[in-house]
Amino acid sequence: MLPTHAAGVELGNNGLEGTILNRFMAVATCSPCVQLGDHIGMCMDFSPVWGTPVSEVAPNSLVTWVPKNRVAIILIALGNNCTAVWVAETGKFYYATDTISLPPAVPAGTVLLANYTEDGKETYRQPRVLVYDVAAWGAASVGDDSLPDSYSYDNMRSVSPEDRYRKLREDFDPLLKCDKFNVPVQSQSNNTIVLQWVGFKQGAQHFLDGRVVVGHDVETLLKLSEVDALMPELLDC
Repeated sequence: MLPTHAAGVELGNNGLEGTILNRFMAVATCSPCVQLGDHIGMCMDFSPVWGTPVSEVAPNSLVTWVPKNRVAIILIALGNNCTAVWVAETGKFYYATDTISLPPAVPAGTVLLANYTEDGKETYRQPRVLVYDVAAWGAASVGDDSLPDSYSYDNMRSVSPEDRYRKLREDFDPLLKCDKFNVPVQSQSNNTIVLQWVGFKQGAQHFLDGRVVVGHDVETLLKLSEVDALMPELLDC
């Protein structure tokens, strides 16, 4: 049986200490992931482009914000209610805890780019996973009794950023708004995983200058790659 122990969704300010990476590893990961395949292996191609001047970004480019304190991760749907997570800083794969596991209806083979951060509350830190792009969308059947030996998926790495984000809005976001029985629920305020806002540069700058408050400090902006979803551009603001 795969490990799916949930470590909880609140981090007391006097509880878990250390770096955000240490807290993420404690809250969000179980044992190392041993299920390898093409859709998992593609995560190792993740190579952000750093230092692109924001002045060189076209006004209609798709841009979002980047949390100051974050762990760059990729979530992979394995099927059978199991999620793997690739951690950029360690370059390793792990099974995810319930805290950051994808909804059961997300098809096996799906690969999602995200940042883990923590929203500051009065007495605790609230874990958040901000999904901002998709590298692959699974085509495996939902509800299989066992994990498949191979995964069928649509490779979206070279699909336009507009179409990638449309996929997230139309196919992924509705799944975040359903319970484990795929029934819509009214409140999503406590969900760890959210679809991050992505829009034009002018709107994204409102997150950078504090006109839009998101619950955590913002460091810079990120532009969705027009070449390869696994090469997001971190902007020099």
